Amino acid sequence: MAFLNEIKSCDCRRICVVFLVPVSVCRARNSKRTGFARVIEDVYDHMLRSYQLPSLYEGFDEIMYLSYGDKFDFTDEYPAGVAGLDPTALMDFDQCSIYHDHTLGEHLLYVADNIKSICDENGIDEKRTEMLYKTALHHDIGKAYTKDFHNGKGEPTENAHYYGHENYGTYIYLMKCLSEFNDRFPTVEQPRRDFCPEDPRCAGDFYIARLINWHMVPGNSWEKSAASEEKDRKLLSVEFPQLFDDIKLLHRADRMGH
Repeated sequence: MAFLNEIKSCDCRRICVVFLVPVSVCRARNSKRTGFARVIEDVYDHMLRSYQLPSLYEGFDEIMYLSYGDKFDFTDEYPAGVAGLDPTALMDFDQCSIYHDHTLGEHLLYVADNIKSICDENGIDEKRTEMLYKTALHHDIGKAYTKDFHNGKGEPTENAHYYGHENYGTYIYLMKCLSEFNDRFPTVEQPRRDFCPEDPRCAGDFYIARLINWHMVPGNSWEKSAASEEKDRKLLSVEFPQLFDDIKLLHRADRMGH
């Protein structure tokens, strides 16, 4: 945003181009590169833990999505030792955390049940409830990739940490959706441009991905600063009128599922 603010006075159109490519494909391409063109393995982990979906409120005039158009095997995206990214495949995933009494799979199911109860209590319509329920089932899948027994200073700890799991999970969830989209709607276009928030066939997937991306913000920011909460509410409401409220509903269900 700092760079965009600097060029606000320039007479130009600010276009954000988002490339959505499976991590396994990125690694395969990288293996063929040499010298400075080749990146080290740590770069993937760092970028995925930092991944955030762009928004127009950052100062962009347009956001364009260019996605990998070929069919690919999403199981290639699973981390070692993980058989799948649905709750039933994560029932034995020990979170090794003082903040959680349940395995990762159990937690995802509990949060999903909680969000359905919350939606029923608040008279939320079926379509929105279904969206939140699906989000709850996937909101912490990034933990399967980010489990680490070191704190932010690199010191060993008894409890596991999952730094950036919400960002990692956002990208992985989009890759899961892209794999299914490519299977259902094959194309010769490369890269494809129709896997994007504007296409009704996948608009819901992008909304869920954004919820996953934001689900840690209430606990990390809003509960500590009313000013930050109000600022984000105003920013989000312009582009996504319901997102702020849905983030808070998801956070409530998440807290109940610990």
